[in-house]
Amino acid sequence: RLLAFPVALIFGSNPFILRLTSILFLWLTLGFVFLTVRRIGGTTAGALAAIALSLCPVILKPSMFFFTEYSLYLSIAAALYFLLRDWNREPQQQRTTTWIGLGIALGLGSLAKVTFATIAGPMMLTAVILSGLKLIRTPSLRHSLYASGLGIAILLPWWVLNWKPSWGF
Repeated sequence: RLLAFPVALIFGSNPFILRLTSILFLWLTLGFVFLTVRRIGGTTAGALAAIALSLCPVILKPSMFFFTEYSLYLSIAAALYFLLRDWNREPQQQRTTTWIGLGIALGLGSLAKVTFATIAGPMMLTAVILSGLKLIRTPSLRHSLYASGLGIAILLPWWVLNWKPSWGF
């Protein structure tokens, strides 16, 4: 819900505005899914993936009732997009905005729900291992570490202040 706080501060904590915010984040999620799948399989595959995801009731319900999952879905879709954006390109073609976007997605995903680590951890570990074994050229190990460091820098202040209440100590 951290992602909706700026909207609530500007427009007020109105249920309509908060539900509209979660619907907007659903549309952003669908956009990231389209872009990710388009990168892998083409425009038609990207459109079909976005349509299939938009028709899934498990995706629609949290967006309608302002659950915390909408920010989790957005973070997962954004992380996958930025991870695959420069996948296996020449290192000179790797963009700085890619690791910055990936780091922001990792940080916000970790703030959205703790379970994000069960998705992002294996995803990043796979990229690091493949890059370390030289099976893929990009994302480079250096950019993966930069993205992870940025994600940790984003999530660390909240966890330092709130780790006891969140774990029930």
